[in-house]
Amino acid sequence: FAVDRFELVRVLDIDQRKLDQADSAYRQPSLLGPQWVAAVNPSDTEEKNDIVMESVFAGVDIAQRPNLYQSLDSQQAAIQNRLLELPALSANNAAQTIQATLAKYPSADAWLPLSANKQDMVVLMRKDTTEIIAIVDLRPWD
Repeated sequence: FAVDRFELVRVLDIDQRKLDQADSAYRQPSLLGPQWVAAVNPSDTEEKNDIVMESVFAGVDIAQRPNLYQSLDSQQAAIQNRLLELPALSANNAAQTIQATLAKYPSADAWLPLSANKQDMVVLMRKDTTEIIAIVDLRPWD
């Protein structure tokens, strides 16, 4: 989770420069598949400015920086504040597709975008717990 969405970060895209400053849980890539984390903006203004510049010129944003990773649980309030209502999915998806997808995941009552290299998708979630229910093949935007 980074600011207002989830971002899929490939292992080869992880910024290795400050890996020694990362929590031990995030220093090595997961061997069991993707790892859900929250990338949190630093509080230091100079470091924030450096990240903005590197994001613009080198494509290295907070999602690629393990030293900024925290558990999703630690960012539950921030995630809840960004959750989107299910009806918003109709802006970029056919009603029939949405209904068929949501029928498979009845406990989902909110969502966030998933930004990925090839195809952006939707992460279905629960509002009350921010539990991730599923990644589904719906479009979060045009």
